[in-house]
Amino acid sequence: MIEIEVAGTHWFGISRIFASGAQARNAYVALGEYDRDGRLDIGIYRHQRVGLDSEPVLVTIVGLRPETVEEAGKLIEGSEVEQHPDTWLALIARRVRFVLDNPQQGHHEVFHDGGATLTRDGRFIRGPQAD
Repeated sequence: MIEIEVAGTHWFGISRIFASGAQARNAYVALGEYDRDGRLDIGIYRHQRVGLDSEPVLVTIVGLRPETVEEAGKLIEGSEVEQHPDTWLALIARRVRFVLDNPQQGHHEVFHDGGATLTRDGRFIRGPQAD
């Protein structure tokens, strides 16, 4: 598990890599089902390593409470993998934006048909090769 400070707030994260995109998707969906009510207060993201993967084989969990990030991490298999600091910051920014835009509790699955690129400020740009 990583710990990263952003604007004086400590964030925690775990990222796992899977042998296939299907396995990563299954882990992503299973975590969403487990946290349907949003009790864990985490962001769950399925993504790829840009320039390295042809499909999203990573599942990353971010949150403010290390115990809930760890709880979610124990529910999925895969091998723990480190992310570039910019990736962690973009995923944290996405979590912040999502919570601000969706104040109601609960899990919200978002699938991007055809892919999307996450910008540094936590916004999605549609399309697999967007800049």
